[in-house]
Amino acid sequence: MKSDLKFRKLKKGGLRILIRDDLYRPDVLKQIKKPDRLLEKAKVLYKDSAKTTAGIVSICGQPFFLKRYNRRGIFHTARTVLRRSRPKKVIAVSTHLTKKGVLTPEPVALMEKRKGRLLLSSYILTRCVKADRLRYQIEKRKNDPEWTNRAIKNLAALIASIHKAKVMHGDMKANNFIIEKPYEKARIWVVDLDGSVIKRRIDIQDQARDLARLFFSFRDTLCPLSHLRFFVHYIKEMHIKNLAKEELYALLTEIHEISNNHLDRRN
Repeated sequence: MKSDLKFRKLKKGGLRILIRDDLYRPDVLKQIKKPDRLLEKAKVLYKDSAKTTAGIVSICGQPFFLKRYNRRGIFHTARTVLRRSRPKKVIAVSTHLTKKGVLTPEPVALMEKRKGRLLLSSYILTRCVKADRLRYQIEKRKNDPEWTNRAIKNLAALIASIHKAKVMHGDMKANNFIIEKPYEKARIWVVDLDGSVIKRRIDIQDQARDLARLFFSFRDTLCPLSHLRFFVHYIKEMHIKNLAKEELYALLTEIHEISNNHLDRRN
């Protein structure tokens, strides 16, 4: 994983591109200048909703993950056209995490279609990881407790590394974690940084929001004992062995309350 990510800017008409130095090549630029066409020819389309369209695309014979943030009507456009685009926020967080050694797909490029200062549509391109959703692999290996425990430990280490990098994920649900092939190694990556924020410090409320979202999304996949094992590993990885009882109780209480709120909203 590279830690010296450097990007170059390119502007052509209403298209603005920020691309990695090592991919600033005529053959690559020719293809990413037409991101919609890339998505139309996507090998795999993971999502195609009103908010986003995302899939695996081929650029110069290599697979990449491309995500488009769709225009969502005149009122949404009016609220967001002058703001910094979502891909700019995502690329800032993913670059930060990559430099900290956190397993997240490396950012490759972002593209914006603008008319003057008005943002029309935006895109983010990342490296493609050969992987499956962590949730699916846990469900398939429910009769393999040794592998499950290893996966839980690695997941706890990954989330601790995100928080130690002073990043709050913001949408830490099960589907936002993938497991790289070969699955036996239980090498886990975090994806979908749309709601992530780099903060000056991660406090108990930030930790609780992320962990509560995680526990809630895994409630039907992992048993309560697995949740407890995860939490013990997380505390160790965060190097807070001497966490005061009051602080530990506050964190657990906050997680419990947020989880109940998720349940109430669902019901």
